[in-house]
Amino acid sequence: MCFKKPKIPFDQLFDSEKDPLPHGGATDLFVRVVWALTEEEEEAMVRKIQKAFGG
Repeated sequence: MCFKKPKIPFDQLFDSEKDPLPHGGATDLFVRVVWALTEEEEEAMVRKIQKAFGG
């Protein structure tokens, strides 16, 4: 079975050298951004972890 690489819309292209996901996120096998964290979401996650571990 052979998989064809789908055409990726320009606004979904991810270049880890030029435009990393600064607050975290994920890409699929074809390097399209699947989800990304905003700064606020990252801060909330860090607060939850610190609270859970008494930090």
